[in-house]
Amino acid sequence: MAKPNNMTIIAEDVRIEGEFVAESDLQVDGSVQGVLKTAGDLQVGSTANVKADVSAKNATISGTVDGNLLIDGRLELREGAKISGDIVCEILAVGTGAQMNGTIRMGAVPVSAAEVESDEE
Repeated sequence: MAKPNNMTIIAEDVRIEGEFVAESDLQVDGSVQGVLKTAGDLQVGSTANVKADVSAKNATISGTVDGNLLIDGRLELREGAKISGDIVCEILAVGTGAQMNGTIRMGAVPVSAAEVESDEE
């Protein structure tokens, strides 16, 4: 579980490639390519460019995500958000102007991404 008031920030001028795993809340304003996982909440800012499969407790997205999203709780897509990938979440909120291309599954979230893949077979 994420610690209160503990947030990791990937700043606008930072680029990460590979698997990024955090226990704390995470704010992304830069570029991430690969896999992005956090046990806490995720914020993807308007300057962010994420090309990764993403998993988080809750997420608020204002930037670009090219990859699948597995969100345990609430996913909020704000104005300017651009999602290319499949979404699995409990609750989805979509702001005016947000763009999504992919499938959406809502309700009880599978324990892992492997369950999502096995359900599709």
